[in-house]
Amino acid sequence: MYRENPREFPRFSPSVDFLVEIYNLDRTGEKELFSELNSKQKKISAAKQKSLT
Repeated sequence: MYRENPREFPRFSPSVDFLVEIYNLDRTGEKELFSELNSKQKKISAAKQKSLT
């Protein structure tokens, strides 16, 4: 899309890289991964909150 019409995407920079992780999990594995990542995010958010106060 960008290569066809770069004027439609003025804020897009093709030199920027995006990290993408792909997981092939069954439902149980997906649930466990989501819980783990969600738990980590809550810990990070709590630590940030403490540092702001």
